[in-house]
Amino acid sequence: MSDVEGRIVLGLDIARTTEQMNRDLNQVLTSIGKKEITLSAKFENINDAKITSQINNIAKQLNQSLTMKDLKFNVGIEQSNIDRIKKELAGLRISDSGAKELTKEFTSMNVALEKVQHKLVEVKKAEDDGAESAQKLLNLTIQGTTEEGKLVSVTKQYNVETGEIVKTQTAITDNLKAQQQEQDKLARKSQADNDSRIKYLTQQRTLLKDIESSYTSSGSSKYVKDDNHLQNLKTQYEAIEAQIRQLESAEGALTQQQRSNISSQIADLKRLAKEYQNAEYVATQLRTKDISPIKEEQLSKLVEFENGLKNSNSLTTEFKNRITELTGQLSNAFDQKTLTGFLNSFDLLKLDVKSFQQQLRYLDAQYKALNTVRSKISSYQIQMVGVDKNSNEYNAINNQLQQQYEYEKRISAEIQRIVSFHPELINYSNEFSKHVIQTSENTAKLATAEAKVADEVERTANAYRTQANNNSFINSIDALETKFLSLKNVSSQAATTMQTDFANLKSLVETIATSTDNTQVVNAYKQYDEIIKKVSNDLDIMARQSKASEQATRDHEKAVKDDAAAQNTLTRSATLSNKIEAWMNQNTKAAQAYGDKLRELQSILANNQNPAMFTSARLEFTKIQSEAKAAGLVTNQFAASIKNTTLQLLGLSSGVMVIRKIISVVQEGVNTVVELDTALVDLQKTTTMSGSQLVSFYEDANDAAKQLGVTTKDIIQSAADWSRLGYSDKNSSQMMAKLAAQFAAISPGVSIEESTTGLVSVMKAYGIEAEEVLDGVMSKINIVGNTAATSNAEIISGLQNSASAMAAMNSTLEENIALFTAAQEITQDDSKVGNAIRSISMRVRGYDEETGELSEELANITGEVYDLTKATEDSQGVSLFTDETQEHYKSIYQYLKDVSEVYDDLSEKQQQNLMEKLFGKNRASVGQAILQNFEAAEKAMNNMANSAGNADAEMEIITKSLEYKLNALQETGVGVFQNLFQREDVGVVIDILTKLAEAVDFVTDKLGLFGTVAAGVGIAAFVKNFG
Repeated sequence: MSDVEGRIVLGLDIARTTEQMNRDLNQVLTSIGKKEITLSAKFENINDAKITSQINNIAKQLNQSLTMKDLKFNVGIEQSNIDRIKKELAGLRISDSGAKELTKEFTSMNVALEKVQHKLVEVKKAEDDGAESAQKLLNLTIQGTTEEGKLVSVTKQYNVETGEIVKTQTAITDNLKAQQQEQDKLARKSQADNDSRIKYLTQQRTLLKDIESSYTSSGSSKYVKDDNHLQNLKTQYEAIEAQIRQLESAEGALTQQQRSNISSQIADLKRLAKEYQNAEYVATQLRTKDISPIKEEQLSKLVEFENGLKNSNSLTTEFKNRITELTGQLSNAFDQKTLTGFLNSFDLLKLDVKSFQQQLRYLDAQYKALNTVRSKISSYQIQMVGVDKNSNEYNAINNQLQQQYEYEKRISAEIQRIVSFHPELINYSNEFSKHVIQTSENTAKLATAEAKVADEVERTANAYRTQANNNSFINSIDALETKFLSLKNVSSQAATTMQTDFANLKSLVETIATSTDNTQVVNAYKQYDEIIKKVSNDLDIMARQSKASEQATRDHEKAVKDDAAAQNTLTRSATLSNKIEAWMNQNTKAAQAYGDKLRELQSILANNQNPAMFTSARLEFTKIQSEAKAAGLVTNQFAASIKNTTLQLLGLSSGVMVIRKIISVVQEGVNTVVELDTALVDLQKTTTMSGSQLVSFYEDANDAAKQLGVTTKDIIQSAADWSRLGYSDKNSSQMMAKLAAQFAAISPGVSIEESTTGLVSVMKAYGIEAEEVLDGVMSKINIVGNTAATSNAEIISGLQNSASAMAAMNSTLEENIALFTAAQEITQDDSKVGNAIRSISMRVRGYDEETGELSEELANITGEVYDLTKATEDSQGVSLFTDETQEHYKSIYQYLKDVSEVYDDLSEKQQQNLMEKLFGKNRASVGQAILQNFEAAEKAMNNMANSAGNADAEMEIITKSLEYKLNALQETGVGVFQNLFQREDVGVVIDILTKLAEAVDFVTDKLGLFGTVAAGVGIAAFVKNFG
């Protein structure tokens, strides 16, 4: 192929056998080495040996073209190999002049030869007898490349019978595909030109035969009889017929001159025949009639002819003058010659009139076509008014418009050509007057459409300016920015893109607000609309990705936590197994009795990561220890331990140090009791409990602290807080203190004071009794905190800001929590969401959030929202009322749920207006978050409906934690101090400790170091005998 270096492709359509072609190919390839020649035979069913031979003769020109010294080759074939190709194709012979003619275009353009192709085509030819025959033509195409890289194609068409070049066409294209298309186009045009030529010549031959028949057929009323006349007509007929045959054997389209020559000669023949017919007719008539009746008859025909012209609006000034001249000529006719002259002139007038009428009809047809085209032009122009010039719609219409402009150009040129020859035709054209009227109407329609669109553009631009100036657009951008800022795990690239989009949006809004160019404003809004939709869609995708990422993080954290728990269980299991082993070593008798069970427990504990199995093994070991102790199989390890520990202590320190340690422990216990006493005194100020009930509560508080994972002081202090709020009897204050402690325990980050404050605000707002708090408040908050992208701490914070207002608007606690959850998942700002829900609940009912009173400005808000939530003209809006009586309000939750269901069906403009009207400018972002994430609110409602027991279940999980157990151990110590040091005896204990400390100081001062040691030895002797 031409695009492969060092390769020549010769496409020769030569009817040879496959065997002969293969032999030729092998010879050529052997001679030129690695170069390649492809011979392609594509003729089918061609058996004419003469045609095949002539095709070969034409193809032989290729050989001569290869010998030209000024032809450039870029296919890498050396000159020596050109000679070899020439030798192998020695059978191809043609004159030097033919070769130069073949390649002169390439030589002049300095083109490198690359490819030669030829194709046989057939065209139809009409014979004298009316039959059609096929004419063989050969299209020979040579392709090459210029130094600039453009493809050049020269196509020459040969007549196979004569070997003459019929047509030459040169085309320069940028690529091979275009070259091939150009060749196909040329072939189609060549075929069309040939068909057009044959068709026209066939029509002219038919017309010629009709004229011949009119003067030779005996059936004609005026056939010519005179031999001289007939000979003259025959001579002219044959000349015309010869010219038609010559043109039929030519190629391509006829020129206008050729068509005019044929038409003129046929017209001359027709006029000559008419003259002979008239002369013979007059001679015949005058033999039987006087000249006067003949003149009267012809005068009558002349008058009738004139009337016909009048009726057809074809009586031009020229025709009228000629009729007048003919009338005079007829009046002066007195013999055969003058009468024949009149008839010839009359016939000539008829021919001219016929030609005029044909031209007039043709002109009318052109004007009618022009009117049709200009109507389409006007229609397309009107359609394009107001359409964005950069849009696909504009381009599509413009393409159709340009096509109509081309039609208009061609039709107008044809009209101009006709009128240039016959200017008077305009005055008699009916379609011309219609054309003038229609042109005026089209201009008026276009002007009206442009004015209408200009008005609409101005109205639209003003509307956009209004929205820009009242911050509607900016609010939408802010809402999207808020949503974007709430996302987590956003890549830096995505963040940069989003910030760029926000900057572009704000720039476009500035243009909309300040530009005085209406078109610029409308175009700016279109760009704004496209970007805002893109950003919104991108944020939705990013939100889903962020949510998935957060879930993945939670899953990972849970896996890590589970791994840690498993590892902890593994460690504890190993420790317990070692403890069992040490216990068996210390208690040999018990080991003999329970060895099998204990070893089975050790087997269970080996590599154990199951907390339940660990607990079961620990309980079983504890049970075995108890049974062994009861059976007297256990050594008194406690006494031994105390003895050993004390001896060790005494071996390392003096007796005085022991005394001081005792004093320190006692002081810690005293301080703990003092703190508890202070909290109890605070409770005593507000409680209605009796003294004995206070003592009982003081003792029970420690048990509650160990159960709930808080301090004894927290329990007493919480009871004091609840007592101040009215829960002052023992049962209610103790219950609420426990509930507050439990809620703090199951709510990470919430202190017992914050727990108390939060529960109080909810209970007061919704009138919830103490008995209902556990499952009525705590379980509901906890299940949502565990299943949504929020927490107990955030929920209780949001409720503190919104509960009072929402309850006043007849919204339930569940609905309040659900709406908070929907907004909090997106905004992640509990204070902002809580305040927003409070404001929204008041605004919807028409209350001013600052004054708490009904606002005239918000009086019609429900009606305005109703109108704004109509997705279509025929659809219903969202009402705040439960029915048409408008006596009962929907809850805020139900109202916003109804709005959320139609929100996505609203236009962007409706959504923006709705946000501002329903939520206000400052709360629009939270309101939008609720509407767009309402499925989260519904999920929260469903979870809360099945939340009973959730708080207790969560507490049960917490009791298994090490932190809980450590707190229980610490509070057990507090209980010991409570038992050792009664509140009323604390003063005495403090006095004793003071005296004891003074005594120690005295002893150490008087006895010195050795005396103190001696005292220690005495204590040691006592300890050795202990147990």
